[in-house]
Amino acid sequence: MATYIRLLRNRPFVLLWLGQIVSRFGDVLYYAGMLWLVKELTHSNTVTGLAGMAMALPQLTGPLAGVLVDRWPRRTVLLASDLVRGVLVLTVPLLAWLGRLNAWGVIAVVFALSLVSQAFVPAKQAIVPELVDEDGLVTANSLDTMAQSGMQVLGFLISGALIVLVGPVHLFTLDGLSFFISALFIALMGTVRSAARPQTAAPAEPPSAASRGTFWNELREGVMFLLNTPLTRLVIPAAVVINFVFGPVMVLLPSYATDILGAGAKGYGYLEGALAGGMLLGAALLPILGRKLSQLVTMTGGISLMGLSIVGAGFSSHLSWSLALMLLNGVTNAAINVTFLTLLQSMVPKQLHGRVFSSLFTLVSVASPLGLGLSGVLADRFSVSAVYIAAGLTTLAMGIVLVLPAQRVLADLQTRMQQPQAEITPDLA
Repeated sequence: MATYIRLLRNRPFVLLWLGQIVSRFGDVLYYAGMLWLVKELTHSNTVTGLAGMAMALPQLTGPLAGVLVDRWPRRTVLLASDLVRGVLVLTVPLLAWLGRLNAWGVIAVVFALSLVSQAFVPAKQAIVPELVDEDGLVTANSLDTMAQSGMQVLGFLISGALIVLVGPVHLFTLDGLSFFISALFIALMGTVRSAARPQTAAPAEPPSAASRGTFWNELREGVMFLLNTPLTRLVIPAAVVINFVFGPVMVLLPSYATDILGAGAKGYGYLEGALAGGMLLGAALLPILGRKLSQLVTMTGGISLMGLSIVGAGFSSHLSWSLALMLLNGVTNAAINVTFLTLLQSMVPKQLHGRVFSSLFTLVSVASPLGLGLSGVLADRFSVSAVYIAAGLTTLAMGIVLVLPAQRVLADLQTRMQQPQAEITPDLA
């Protein structure tokens, strides 16, 4: 409790945190409204899958954004990203007002919005260790996950009702407003001590050959850190597979709610809310259970339970059972993500945070666009339930396969983390 109180006295962190609470609420409404709107406009799982693919494809540009994050002040990146995203998302209600809205226009906005977000995500992850000392990182990450999951619960629970009452387009309007509110909170943070090098920020002239070489060298440093670190070398292939099969579970949720459960828009909102509620519960319990459960159990056990929950959802035809399974899925999701993120933030030198986090997000998501694109086709060819069962069994198998190698890597990491930083930093050559 004392750690939480001390963290809540940290004004820059609290402002960032509050802004992200508002923004996350808007993002939830946008996500729920986007998938439902595309499904409503086309009545096609294939096109809905393509919308998910459009959201995932820009993640492949993440390492390029990460280099810029390390060159520019992180607060500036966060502020600019929010303002641009606010303008972009409001184009959907504008197109609807002009009578020009169609599914492909929505997909184009989804792609552009995700592209801009590639700079925001690593900048946010990189700025947290600058605002919070190492002892407070687990609490900060858990608090952030709890707050954002709380907004997910609220957002998804009311999104179904909002879709019924006002239509999915107006959920885009609310998301646009949330970006501008988030930008205001970030502006109020004031100057933040940044690890970015001011001398390389935003050149006024086109970069020279030498600076371009530096850019690519910096990009390479972030990727090589991940490839030369045993923990990430183990986790990245597993995460690639899990993201490949988990993305379709989320993008097909509107069809699952309507076609399998017969629960409609409200049921869709409840399912998303249960998933977010599980993430909130998992993040809240992790600082307590983390003292009793090993990192090995948290990560590999969490992956296995996540797989079982997806398999169960594939066999379920009742909303109540599906809600319980989505709740379990969210708990395991939060436990896995917070544990791994905290480990990585402690390991990575601050001057590499932007590059490492952006490269990580890109590498683990490299197969997601393909998975999302295939999900709609497979759901139309077979069924949503069949896709869920296959995804769950793959995730379960990955959790089991990881147990022994993860045990060795985490034991070695525990030993190495007690050594000076110079000795545990991987060779980037």
